[in-house]
Amino acid sequence: DNSAASATIGATGGTWTGSNKAADASITLASGSTWTGNNGGEDTSTTLTGSSTWTGNNTAANVTANLTGSTWAGYNSGDGFTLSLNNSTWKNTGTSKAASYTGTNGIIGMSDAASNGVNIASYSGNTKVLYTHDTVTPTTIKGGTFTVGSAAAGSMITLQTDNTGSTMTDED
Repeated sequence: DNSAASATIGATGGTWTGSNKAADASITLASGSTWTGNNGGEDTSTTLTGSSTWTGNNTAANVTANLTGSTWAGYNSGDGFTLSLNNSTWKNTGTSKAASYTGTNGIIGMSDAASNGVNIASYSGNTKVLYTHDTVTPTTIKGGTFTVGSAAAGSMITLQTDNTGSTMTDED
């Protein structure tokens, strides 16, 4: 665990298991690095590149997460959260919010059972929001709401779901 304020934490092709509890930390993961742990440090900057992964939640305020070609599985409950997904995936695992979101070929997975919704105050870019169907009751879509307060001109959101439980040969 990190508890040192203004710490720089980095990994290139490595693994970090632990939480960040300190303010003003800079966390950088590259070249397939993995981080398993939560962020509770305010004003933290997190950067993931090159197929890196973060499995954990953010509960702190004023955090920036920039992902390029990487994956995050977790939720955000901290105020002032800024998220950027560039050819990256966020597997949302709980009720989440973002003050600002920018996506370039971003993917947001909403099918986790605990994913009760995402609220984005300011949205820009293009992103797919993925849902799945309940296998027993295919008319039931898993995942919560996806709410955007305002979107920049030219922005796009594609809502997509799988065909689990649907008979794809029906012609009516």
